Amino acid sequence: PFVIASGTARGKLTGGNLSLLAALAGTPYFPSFRKKVVFIEDVGEQPYRIDRMLTQLLQASDLKEAAAIALGVFFDCQPKPDSPSLSLEETLRDRLGNLGLPVVYGIPFGHVPHQATFPYGMEAELNVEKGTLTLLETGVE
Repeated sequence: PFVIASGTARGKLTGGNLSLLAALAGTPYFPSFRKKVVFIEDVGEQPYRIDRMLTQLLQASDLKEAAAIALGVFFDCQPKPDSPSLSLEETLRDRLGNLGLPVVYGIPFGHVPHQATFPYGMEAELNVEKGTLTLLETGVE
């Protein structure tokens, strides 16, 4: 894990796979990110494509108004050998580092072994320095 922007924030959980979120932009199914803890992950995408999809979300949504962003482990998302590309870390820092909200990379969810499952819409707290995403509600009663 690595810190992109320090802090702690609370909000309802929303998010998902970056490629699918980008595909939903402009449709009635696209979620609002305002005041929410947004979780994002992807698999098998080159950094230039991640850059494009994050730019699309930043331009087409209220992602800048999120409470925080929790990035999963972007599996197999490094540039190809000998590619004149930014690294995954450089890309994420460039797109998300100046939003003025907490952002951390490496929360274990998404397309990785031993991943966590996040209940959509549940209140959660992201603590960037600790690298934790804590559910603040019970899943069932």
